[in-house]
Amino acid sequence: MSAEKIPIQNIYFLLCYALDHLQEKHYAEVRTEGCDRVWDLLATVLIRSTQQVVKRGVHRDYLVMRERRTLPRGKILLTEELRRPVIGSLARTCEFDELSADILPNQIIRATLVMMLRNREVKADLRAQLRDVFGFFEPFSTLRLEARAFRQVQLHRNMRHYRFVLDVCEFIQRQALPSTTPGESRFRDFLRDEARMGDLFEQFVRNFFAKEQSGYRVSRPQVAWALDESQSSPGGLQLLPSMRTDICLEAPEDKIIIDCKFYSTPLRTHYEKTSFISGHLYQLFTYLKNQERQPGWEAARGMLLYATVDEPFDEYVHLHGHRIRVVSVRLDQDWQKLSAELLSLLSVVPSSADVTTVEVA
Repeated sequence: MSAEKIPIQNIYFLLCYALDHLQEKHYAEVRTEGCDRVWDLLATVLIRSTQQVVKRGVHRDYLVMRERRTLPRGKILLTEELRRPVIGSLARTCEFDELSADILPNQIIRATLVMMLRNREVKADLRAQLRDVFGFFEPFSTLRLEARAFRQVQLHRNMRHYRFVLDVCEFIQRQALPSTTPGESRFRDFLRDEARMGDLFEQFVRNFFAKEQSGYRVSRPQVAWALDESQSSPGGLQLLPSMRTDICLEAPEDKIIIDCKFYSTPLRTHYEKTSFISGHLYQLFTYLKNQERQPGWEAARGMLLYATVDEPFDEYVHLHGHRIRVVSVRLDQDWQKLSAELLSLLSVVPSSADVTTVEVA
């Protein structure tokens, strides 16, 4: 599919659901105004969310400081004095707590603003706004922005207003590429990256169903292999790959396993014959056959859900007691229609009389 055809507003909605910040969805018109490209959108979201942090107050926290002082403060580190004595000096090495805004979350925001200022994909007027916001964070320490920095952040109750902007910063950091040109940042064109767009689409669909319907419990469980351990070698058991579903929907009388796909060509044509992608169908069928040993999952439904902006398709097959739907959802349509189309997918699959047989490539 051509991801460039997805409206900027829909990309914003995808991000809001995927990052689990639905309160931001109400600002869609403001966030997407004047944005023609995805990096303009991300710059705009970063600017507005950072402005909200400044408006609500840049957080400060107590940091442990250590320095030599003639006027002692906090506790004097006697072991340090004995290890490195300074003859004739009245200064002593002290350790004390100091309230400071130079903390990791603010350093992350600063580093992300620097990255976006160096991004030539962002239009000039937005870079000017980025520079204005950067002024509030410029005094903080320079940080080399890496994935581990986000794992070290701990947000408590008084820092809830930081969560969205830090999630946006992490999303931007994941798109960054090494650059050999000083003063310039390089980024992936993630709209053309099927793997990354696939992750975004999967997170979006899972959180959309979790928030927008109440008939099913939404989860992402690991499916256990239906194997006979007594007839398997220890090495074979250890080498079995894990099976993690994208989405599982559970209701008392209905169970659905959904596998989300973001592919430019969701169907394959070989010798003028169109068919499903074999690997995708095999994967979903494996989930269903191994999960059917669990009570209530004997006749679970399966769904291969493809994102598309081209001709939609909706087909069904019945395999070994499981009804499988291979269906697309158009991301280039109006958001209200897209939302309604996703919810309609939860309706019961047609009876076997309506099932279409499509061969597997």
